[in-house]
Formats: sequence, C-alpha cells, structure tokens
Amino acid sequence: MESCYAYLLGNNDPPLQCVVDDLSGLIASPMEELALTNQSITNLELELRALKSKRKQLRSTALEEYLIITSPIRRLPDDILSEIFYQCIHSHRNPLMSASEAPVLLTRICSRWRSVALSSPELWARLHIPFCDNYLLCDAANEPTIPQGDDKNGNAEEEGRRAYEVLSKRVVVIKEWLERSGSRPLTLSLRYQDYDYDLETNTVSCDAPNSPTITLYSTLLLQSDRLQSLELNMGVVTYRRLESLLKVDRLLSLVEVKVIFDPQVSPPGERDGKNDPVLLFKAPHLRHLSLGGQDGEGGSYIRQFFPVPRPTNLAQNGKVLTYFYSNLTLTYEEGFDLLFECSNLISCQFRLKISSHDSDDDSTRFHKKAYLPNLTSFATVDECGDKEVLVRHFYVAIDAPNLEFFNYQFAEYPCWVDVNETHPNFSIVHLLRKAVQLKKLTIDAIFFDNKNVGQVLSALGPAVSRLVIGDDHMLPDFKARAPFSRIFSGFDSDSILDLGLLIVDQESTHSANVLLPNLQILEVPSRPVLPSVLVRILTSRMDATAQGRCSPPRVIRAMIREGTMPRVDEEMEVYKRRNMVIRRYVEDLKLDIRYVERQAGRLDPSYGLPKDSFIE
Repeated sequence: MESCYAYLLGNNDPPLQCVVDDLSGLIASPMEELALTNQSITNLELELRALKSKRKQLRSTALEEYLIITSPIRRLPDDILSEIFYQCIHSHRNPLMSASEAPVLLTRICSRWRSVALSSPELWARLHIPFCDNYLLCDAANEPTIPQGDDKNGNAEEEGRRAYEVLSKRVVVIKEWLERSGSRPLTLSLRYQDYDYDLETNTVSCDAPNSPTITLYSTLLLQSDRLQSLELNMGVVTYRRLESLLKVDRLLSLVEVKVIFDPQVSPPGERDGKNDPVLLFKAPHLRHLSLGGQDGEGGSYIRQFFPVPRPTNLAQNGKVLTYFYSNLTLTYEEGFDLLFECSNLISCQFRLKISSHDSDDDSTRFHKKAYLPNLTSFATVDECGDKEVLVRHFYVAIDAPNLEFFNYQFAEYPCWVDVNETHPNFSIVHLLRKAVQLKKLTIDAIFFDNKNVGQVLSALGPAVSRLVIGDDHMLPDFKARAPFSRIFSGFDSDSILDLGLLIVDQESTHSANVLLPNLQILEVPSRPVLPSVLVRILTSRMDATAQGRCSPPRVIRAMIREGTMPRVDEEMEVYKRRNMVIRRYVEDLKLDIRYVERQAGRLDPSYGLPKDSFIE
C-alpha cells in the first residue's frame, strides 16, 4: 500500500473523491489478475468433476467386478485365513455371543468365510456367558411368582416369560458354540446376576431341576475335562449350586480360576455350605487363583459367606500354585500360611489386616521361614493396624531371594491422618534388605516421615532401576482410597518429601558410594518434592553417569507446589547449555512435573472458598 493512504486504515472517515479515483486505478490490474485466477480455479473444478464422473463410470463397469474376483484375500489358503480370523478375537476379554463381533460376525460374510470359521475350533474355545434368573418371576406354568402388590414395575409376568425364552435359547447357542471348539482347551467367563434376591435377608430363592440355570450348568460341566481357565462372577449360594454338580477329578485341565463372589444366604431348608472349601480350588493342576468380591468393614463381610482358602484346601496343599491374587482381606497369619505352603509362587498380591484377636505376643507364630525361591512379584495392601512387632515378624519371616517387583500400599486413608506420624507397619525394610535382585519398588509413603523414607532407600540393593513413591495406579481394584484433597489438606513444610539421599556425592569417585546406581525411573506422584532437590538429583546423577559411576535418569514424574522455585525444566535447560558432555542425557530425559496449588490454611484470606469462586 502507498504510504500516503496508510493513515486511512487507522480510522473510519470517508475518503475524498480524488483518493477513490487514485485507488481505483491502482486496483484495476490486480482485480483483473484475480478474475483470471478465479476462472482458472473454476475450469480446474469442472475438469476434476468430469474426472470423478469418469472414475465412477469405470467402477460401475465390469472392472469393479474383475477386481473383486482377483482380490488377494480370495486366494488366501484356509489356514492363513483362519489365523487372520483368530487375530480378530478380543485379547483382553472373552468373545461375546453377538453378531457384531468375531467369531460370530465372521460367519455372516460369505459361505467360504462361514465354512472356515466353523471349521476353526480355536475361534470357539473362548466365551463370555451372561446369565440371570429373571425367569423365576414366573413359575413352570408361566404364572407370576411375585404378588401383584410387590411387583413394582408391573411387568414381572412378561419379563419372566421373556427371560425364560431368551435364556433357554442361549443355552442351546452355548452348547453349539462349545461343540464347535472340538477338543481345544476352554476359557470361559460366567456372569450370573440374581434377580429374585431379598436385600433385607440376602436370601436367594431355590431353582427347579429343569430350569435354564441347571441346564446351563449341565452343559458346561459336560466340558469340564477341557476347562483350562474359568472366571465366575456370581453370588455365593448360586456358586454352591454349581459346585454341587462338580467333580474335581474331571478338572484335569483347569489351571486358572478367578472368582468374584457376592454375599448370599441360602433359603430355608437348603444347606448353605458357607464354611465348606471351594471345590474349584482343589483342581489338581491349578496354578493361577484370583479371589474378588465385596470386602466391607475390615474384610469381614464376605467372609461370613465364603471361606478364605487355606493351603490345606488347595490341590497338593498349594505346592502347584504359581499366582495368587486376593481382594478379600486376609489376616497376617492367613497370609503367612499361604506363603509358607505355596512355596512355588511366582506372583502374589493380597490385602492384609490385623485380626482383632492378634497381639504382639502372637508374633511367635512366624518363627519358621517362608522360603519362596521363585517369587518375583509381591504386592501387599495393608489395612491400618497397631501391632508393630507382629507385622515386623511377618516380613522378617519371608525369604524371597529372587524378588524383582515389590509393591507396598495402604488400603484406606482416614481424613484425620497426620502425614508426619510414623506408620507402625514400617517393617518392610527387613524384606527389602534381603531382596538383592529387586528392580522395582512401589511404596505408599503417606504415613512415613522422611527418616523412614531414608531407611527404605538405604535398604535397597543396587539392582533397583525404578522407584515409585506414592499411590500405585496399577492396582485400581485392589484398594479403596480417600480423596487426595482430604489427605493433604493443610500441608506444612514437613510434608515435603526429602529425597536428598539420591543426590550423588561429587567428591567421591567410587561407584560403590552411589545409592541406587542403576535407578533410571523415579516417580513421586502423591507427595510434593522440593524442585531444588530434584534438580540436584538429576544433575549430580548425570555428572556421575559421565564418570561411569551410575546409569542416567530417563523418566521423572513428580509433584511440586505451584510457585516453588526453581522451575525444573528451565534449570535442566540451563544445565544442558553449560555442560555439553551430558547434553544427550538431558535430551533423552522425560520430565512429567505436576504443579499443584497449596491448600489454603486457616489464617489465609481465601480459606473456606472453593476454587471456582475465583473468576479472573
């Protein structure tokens, strides 16, 4: 633009006629060029439209049919096609009896695909079975079983008849499905939801011998010799009825069992069997056992209906068991008995609590050693207790020389907890000192003061490459946690987590003086750290790496109070520019810093106001 006209852009005044005449002369040539460009675009769009029309005509001719005939997938051998079909099956769960997903979907494409799918038994060796007893809303004569006044929805009769029809057909489909699997080992999951359930007495009704449920049980148990993995999610009484048809000597292929039981009470006249051992756990080759279910006050609620397995109730006293997971709370004695007898465990996770009958004098029960030479992964979730001596003896009695992964968490955080108060269950250092092969430690340090945390770090061996101090998000169903804001309300300076022990002394040149020399991943998600200490940890370890004394830090995830200086990312950038030798270590470092606001104290002007009340 001509500089003499630029001032007109700064206001909205009408231009003089002479200015309009001058500008009209200046824009004549560009306007002509713009018109030519628009015409070229129009011509190209017409040409493109003509080409698309031609393409559509070509596709509508025999060419498209020829391409279909010569498609490579039509020439794939049946065994390759079958393998492709198998890869379509969900890997994280069992397939559904649904036409919208494999393998049923694959039978609805063409006759050849249907033939290949039906002749591929591995496609039908896994199945998820949803079932219920809504048909009990009607009796054998299709008459409603709920009095009219108790039928809240007013459609019990219709729902009962429909449920009987649907579930009866479902049993037929299940039978055909399992027949297609040939002789393959079976992986089944059964989710059984009880409708006729008295919430006041936890009582479930009886079932007729020819009901869809009993027919389902009979169908499944015909294949019991092929059962390899079984997952059950149902009420305890409903399971006991299934168990009454079981024969343990036919469960020769069963290696994995996962049960999630809900509390139920047997109806009058029916034996509840709540203290009887679970027959499934007696399968002679059972190696993986997982226990779930509702675990209420102190873990005692579900235990009224379902006995926690003792080693004597497992096949070969648990000697063949390699994986054990329990969301049901065990006492320390029960947990130790399992560890002592199940000496071939590779992975173990359970919740622990102090029994109301326990005392520190009972610690003599752990005088023997639980030797676990194959245990590589161990996780415990403690419920708060006050029997320090008893808990310490529990961990002292465990000998796992090849332990590689240890996770120590807490089940609940009461909102009145003082984060500076030492937790009495601080006894895991005895186990850590013996775990010289440990590679990853996850520890919930909310109840630990900085002295305790220092003792934990000092107890670790040089093999540790990953350290997580805080809540473990890998165990979402394994614990119930209080909200973060309730735990950490009212931080003071002592709540800052001190990790100064991880700073490498630069005056010493010996690698033996470096604590955790192989540490590469550090995660502190639940307690704030000082950014200055974190920067010193990173820089000192990178300097030591350049000297060949330790491994470089690669991943750091930490929580820092908002406004605390210095900024870790900025400091590391400055450090990189000053020291070109360690430049690549900084560039490879992944920093995940979460800045959190400090909770307002009682003397702060903003105390008592929610965050959303501050509108900028």
